[in-house]
Amino acid sequence: EKLLEEISEIDCKDALEMICNLESEGDEKNALVLCTAFLTRQLRQGEMYCAWELTLFWSKLQRRVESSVQVYLDRCRQLSMIAETVYHIFFLIKVIQSEVESIGLPTCIEMCVRALRMESSEN
Repeated sequence: EKLLEEISEIDCKDALEMICNLESEGDEKNALVLCTAFLTRQLRQGEMYCAWELTLFWSKLQRRVESSVQVYLDRCRQLSMIAETVYHIFFLIKVIQSEVESIGLPTCIEMCVRALRMESSEN
């Protein structure tokens, strides 16, 4: 929460640059922490600006830092639970399909159900 508070005023494009710099310096763990914080902010606020880029970058970093497919899917599921828009959930589904393919199918179905429920409650 403290990190989320500290990054609240930083623009997403600047955040992506910071994350890329950390990664290029070989500091993938801190890049993942920062990326997770910015992605969480975007999900909670329903912000679409840079959301796809953050989701994609987060996914790649998460898979590199933590090799367990189950941990990856659990983290995706956790992020989907705080998402305020169906688009964010669809972004997570897309990265799951790309990273773990059919292994992630049950998680993707669960997320689709959540997205459908969000849509019906919005209308």
